[in-house]
Amino acid sequence: MNLQNVFNLGTIRVMTIEIAVQTMLVGMPSPRDLRRVEVDGQVLICVGASVVFSYDAADAGLRNLAAVTLPEMGFTGRRVALVLGITQEYVSMLRARARAEGSAGLTRRRGRPTALGARDLGRARSWRGQGVTDTAIGKRLGVHGSTVARALVGVERPGRCGS
Repeated sequence: MNLQNVFNLGTIRVMTIEIAVQTMLVGMPSPRDLRRVEVDGQVLICVGASVVFSYDAADAGLRNLAAVTLPEMGFTGRRVALVLGITQEYVSMLRARARAEGSAGLTRRRGRPTALGARDLGRARSWRGQGVTDTAIGKRLGVHGSTVARALVGVERPGRCGS
């Protein structure tokens, strides 16, 4: 009798797991519903009959936004990569960047990085407002005074008229 009760309990557990999985899958799009259409250099990403993304074929930033968003809609990284023409690893990397850096992580800046970050610029503005010279600000921040002057273009110096 105990063996029969244990068996029934196991059957109930298996059935409960199957029902839970089916419940989780309700409303998830079918992988076949996701497709990419390109017309005259314009890319359309469609789910069923709805266009969810539309961007210029050369716009890597919007493509990367789609690569991050589509898995959140329930599509696998593999399916997203296949449709967008990128690797599954790149989809994963973009998602990690988006979590860490927000939308700024979806594109990479080209060229030389800025010498002064946002924190340093804030401090430089404050010091300039106190009347500190650009040369002195540069020494405090470890950059040349002309770098400070370029970064603070448009920021008033105390005692000057803004005419």
